[in-house]
Amino acid sequence: MTASLLTLDVKGAFDSVLPGRLIRRLREQGWPTNLVLWIASFATGRSVQIQLDGEIGPSTDITCGLPQGSPQAVSACVLHKAYYGAETWWPGRTRPGPSQISNRVGEHLEKLTKVILTGARAVLPVFRTTPKPVLYRESGFSPPEIELDRIALLATVRLWHLDPYHPLQRRAEQIASNGRQISRFARHTLALPNSEQINPLQYAPWYPREPRGNAQARIGASMGRTKEQAAANFMAFQRTIPSLDIVIFSDGSRLVDGRAGGGYIRL
Repeated sequence: MTASLLTLDVKGAFDSVLPGRLIRRLREQGWPTNLVLWIASFATGRSVQIQLDGEIGPSTDITCGLPQGSPQAVSACVLHKAYYGAETWWPGRTRPGPSQISNRVGEHLEKLTKVILTGARAVLPVFRTTPKPVLYRESGFSPPEIELDRIALLATVRLWHLDPYHPLQRRAEQIASNGRQISRFARHTLALPNSEQINPLQYAPWYPREPRGNAQARIGASMGRTKEQAAANFMAFQRTIPSLDIVIFSDGSRLVDGRAGGGYIRL
């Protein structure tokens, strides 16, 4: 028995390109040699394998078509341009008012959705009728509105990692104190829950840091010393502690009936 199998490029993107003709026309049009060779590296030396019901056939060389794309290529070349500066220009779908006010971004979201779904179909071997949720799941891309909201919120989170003298940090503190959503920046700032503020200048990376092993060696104390000797050793040790370090003294005790107490002081 003989079985015949017809394979089709279901993604339908450049499935009939002849590499030899493509390279020749690029040379005739005067494209740089290094660019032509780079394109040729993608279009030549390709092979395919057929997988059917878990069985994988032998590798066969092919001389037509272009290789399937990669989600990383879409993320690097398409999404970064589509979402460029979104933390500044994206207003959200609505804004607060007596009632929710539409920002009329539906048409723009539709255009972004078309771009992203086109990129998803270019990198996935799917039919044109594949549902959108499947395209998002298999490609790893997010719907535009979700991704734009994420970018705006991440930019707001980064505000709390700026130094206290940064203009945006000072503006965010003013907005947090009055609580008025008078601008797009204010709405993004107030949408973030109360968070810890990190001063990057307090432990700047250009300051020398003591190795962890050295710190542990200094903290460790040998046994068998008198109280006076241990106190003198500690006073000498305390003078070696960097001025930016936090020093905490603690003590505790327990009575014979099981009651216990403790205390600490921070310097």
